[in-house]
Formats: sequence, C-alpha cells, structure tokens
Amino acid sequence: MRSPGMANNTFASPECLEDRTTIAVNNALCICRTLFLLPPSVLILHHAHQHWRQQRSFASASHSDVFTYHLSVIELLSMLGYLFFICGSSVNLPTLSKFGYFVSSVTVYGELFFHVLTCVERYLAVVHPVIYQGLRNARGVKIRNFSVACVWLAIICSMCGDLGLNPILLMYKSSWYMLVCLVVILFCSLSVVCALIRPPPGDFSKHGEKLNQSRRRALYMMLVILGVLCLSLIGFLFGIFLARLLSDNFCLLMSGIAWLNIPSSLVLPLLYLHRRGRLS
Repeated sequence: MRSPGMANNTFASPECLEDRTTIAVNNALCICRTLFLLPPSVLILHHAHQHWRQQRSFASASHSDVFTYHLSVIELLSMLGYLFFICGSSVNLPTLSKFGYFVSSVTVYGELFFHVLTCVERYLAVVHPVIYQGLRNARGVKIRNFSVACVWLAIICSMCGDLGLNPILLMYKSSWYMLVCLVVILFCSLSVVCALIRPPPGDFSKHGEKLNQSRRRALYMMLVILGVLCLSLIGFLFGIFLARLLSDNFCLLMSGIAWLNIPSSLVLPLLYLHRRGRLS
C-alpha cells in the first residue's frame, strides 16, 4: 500500500481492484498500519499542539521535530486514504478505492523527502556546526519553513505526475526516487563518520566528549533511517524481479512487499518519542 514502490497507485489499476485476494491483503495492511502508526502520530501532534499553546510559534522547536510533525500529518492523511479504500472495496466502488490510494500515496514521497531533510539537518549540525548555529535564528526558521513548503509542493507534483502512468513505469519511477534519496543519506552518514574519526580540538575536554556524543547520536539516527530505507528498496527490487517471473500474481506480490515499508514509516516517530523520553 505505502511501499516506496508505489504499491498504492499500482493496485489502483482496474485489474488489481478486481482481485479479491489482493484487496483482502491490502485491507489487512491498512488495519495493521493504522494500529502501529495512529497512536504515535496522534501523540506527536499532541506534543506539537502543547508546544504551540506555550510558545504560540514553532520557532523555538528543533528542525527535526518540525519535520516529524509534518510527517505525522502525512500519516493521518494516508490513514484517511486507507479508510476511503476500504469503504470503496467493501461497497464495490472502484472510483472511491482509487481516490483512497491516491490520498494514501502522500506517504510514499512524504516519508522519503522528510527522511532526507532530517538527515541533512543532522549533517549540518555535525559537519558544519557554525552554519547550523546560524540557522537556529529567525533566518533559519524561514529557511526551514521554505524547505518544508518545497517538500509539500514536490509531494503534490509527484503524486499528480503518477496519474496515468502504468504500474511498471510507477515502479521504475519510485525506485529512482528512493535510490537518489539513499545516495544523499549515505553521503550525510559518511560525512558524519569522517567527523567522528577526526576529533575536534580539545577532544579530551568535557565539551569535546559531549560533542562526540552528539555526533554519534546523529550518526545512529541516519544509519537507522538508511537501514529501513534499504530494506524497503531491496524488497521492492526483489519484487520487480519476481513480478517479471510471476506476472499472473503481480498485484498480490506487490501488496505483500508493501509490508516491508512499515519500519520506514515508524522510524522518525519512534526516534522523536525516544528523544522525548516516551520510550525506554
């Protein structure tokens, strides 16, 4: 459903909407994703609302927290799309099912882009700390808001660009999107590794120790994001290979592979809740 392989739009094709087994698997995926992602998304947005009530602004919030807030909104939109899909498949309304898949596909691009933004933010904090400190003022907040607006625009344009494409083109398009994002995240991760290998002046001081701990936390975050995206990409590429061999079971195959994207959807919400002390 929400795999990086654009399973959403793939299954919106008429032949997939007529496959009752595929619809059953997708309904189960919708329910499972809702159970896993609805509670953390609601809790994160509750934290965002509390911050807004106290500060009347998100200017004091960290950039990565703001990215997670937007990702939680995206998750709720996708769940609304899942609801439309389940209702459409239950009452045999293919148009409603297609609309539900279209709405839920917001997470396909939203997750990728906000994962990249989070990793770039951590990269700047570790490798270019002077520039990063300069981005924590009002000018930095404007740049952050502009970046978020660009991401939403890119999401909408990418979703609209998927309309009319056949499933094969959708798969190749989404695989290129993910590959480019993985390259960017890999570059950020390697840059942080180099920063860890090259200790700063005064590394043996208390300040140097805290700096290295901060760098390690940034590296762990990027490695976790990189790992779950690699899992999704490997599963999807394997699905493309099998789809060529098992063309008769194409819809069901891609529906099963979509389950591999659940860790990618959970990573940023769980990291946020961990930073807030909500997870042991």
